[in-house]
Order: sequence, then C-alpha cells, then structure tokens
Amino acid sequence: MSSSRPVYFGVSASTVLDATGILALSSVSRSSLAGTFNFPAGNGYYFFAFPDSFGSPAAGVGFQFGAFPVDMAGAGDGFTTTDNGWSYLPVTVGGAAYRLYRTASPQGDALSINVQ
Repeated sequence: MSSSRPVYFGVSASTVLDATGILALSSVSRSSLAGTFNFPAGNGYYFFAFPDSFGSPAAGVGFQFGAFPVDMAGAGDGFTTTDNGWSYLPVTVGGAAYRLYRTASPQGDALSINVQ
C-alpha cells in the first residue's frame, strides 16, 4: 500500500496545468487514486493530478459518472503518455512525479466522478 500523498482535483479553463496551476486546485490526502471526487459547477475542464506511484485508473472504467464513463483527454489533446488505456501528462509537483488527467471537453455542471 502506498503512503498518503496529496491528490489534486478541480476545474480550470486552461487546457493544461503546470505545477502552480495544480497546486491551486483542491487537494485531499489519499493512499490510492480510488474514490469519489466532487466538482462544483463552473465552466472549465475537470482535472485530476495523482502521484505517479499510484499508477493509472482501471482500464475502461477508471473515470465514471454514475454508470457512465467520462471522456478524458487523449494524445491529440497533448496528453501523450498512456497507461491502462488512459492518457495523461507527466508533471512534477513539489518535487514529486504526478500524472495529470483532464476531461476531453469543458464541463459546466456540478458532478461527482468516481475513479477506480
């Protein structure tokens, strides 16, 4: 089991975030990437930044809204590293390796997204 590390998530109008943008998101301390993340209503992309040591979400069902999969950004959006079928951008946050994930399109509604 991994030790607890900050997991960042939130909404931004930017198409990609650097470390400063990631640190401006909400954060929770977790020992894995699994869990439910509540996003407020707002115009922008939903972002997740997980420690690299947590690995990637489960293939095919990693990001879910209820029973529905959430479309996530891919290589064509600049998220060019792929693991378990999920594209992410490797970033460094506070000296630690993280994986940045983003929804494929901007969202406006408040949503709870389950990550597995």
